[in-house]
Amino acid sequence: MASYSVMSYTPEWRESYMKFVEKNFGRSAYQGRQRYLDWLYMQNPHGRRYRDFSVVVLDNSEVVGCIHKLRFELSGPGETATLNGVAVQNLMVDVDHRNGAGFLLFRDIISKDRLFVAPGAIGEVAAAYEKLCNHHLQAYWGSKFVHPRVMQLIRRFSGGIVTRESVLESWDRIRPEGAAISLDYSEKLDHVLSDVSPDVSLRKDFLKWRLFDETRVRTIALFDNNGKSCLLLVVGKRKKIPVCRVFFTKFDNKEAGVLLMKAAFNLAGELGCLVALITSNDPNMESIGINLKIKTKNPPPQTYIYAKKTKLESLVLWPLVSDLGLEEIFGEE
Repeated sequence: MASYSVMSYTPEWRESYMKFVEKNFGRSAYQGRQRYLDWLYMQNPHGRRYRDFSVVVLDNSEVVGCIHKLRFELSGPGETATLNGVAVQNLMVDVDHRNGAGFLLFRDIISKDRLFVAPGAIGEVAAAYEKLCNHHLQAYWGSKFVHPRVMQLIRRFSGGIVTRESVLESWDRIRPEGAAISLDYSEKLDHVLSDVSPDVSLRKDFLKWRLFDETRVRTIALFDNNGKSCLLLVVGKRKKIPVCRVFFTKFDNKEAGVLLMKAAFNLAGELGCLVALITSNDPNMESIGINLKIKTKNPPPQTYIYAKKTKLESLVLWPLVSDLGLEEIFGEE
């Protein structure tokens, strides 16, 4: 009889894990890239290294399942630490072993973490989280074809990556009136996040790690001129297709939202993207989507919170702890 066990990943499982990734996530999937694993587990200021990376092992010889965790810390006023949690992602069990191994991963999560966020779940995984979790978060999910700059599209398909210089040059070409761009952490972003979530915040060292990189383009931040509205996006590849992903929005009003969404689509086109993917929990997003003819995803992915002995019915900052955009970022290479 097969024997399954859940354990923390160690480098000795690298070869077996890579075979599992290639079979279940796909050839060259970002989940197997060492740069992604180092970033997620070794560089996170709140991380616990590979203790947050669980694998299911068959007969102590073969990796047949995994789940990744992105650890974060929520702070109250004055940056007093209040809660430590994780966002769970990439829950996967090998197609030949879906006979209880997945249950072991769910049990492992609940036994170790008092607070976890399960973002963007679909299908049977969403159904399982629906039973386990005590809060369900609503969000808008959509997509829109953009008009790519042909030469940039060819360059992207040929392996060219997005650089800081190419982003700023593209922004200079479109010059959207009433909008500004930033590729680094800024006080503007602090003000927007404080406004949208005044009681619960993410620590600055975490936000700098999660969103920005001093040498690479990770997150592009767009602001309106009064600094009250913000849109965060990444530009990369998904399933080898150049795409833009808008993963966080805070709009002061519908007009500001339309302005920044249009700027994002135009910038994406200049950078050679074919599609813009949008996730937003902003209350203005539905009417903005109608205005800009964004196609909504149906059925939409679902996001859940499990909060043991903690009253946390909503977490509006959940996109910032999720894995939204990670495939685009780490799949660019």
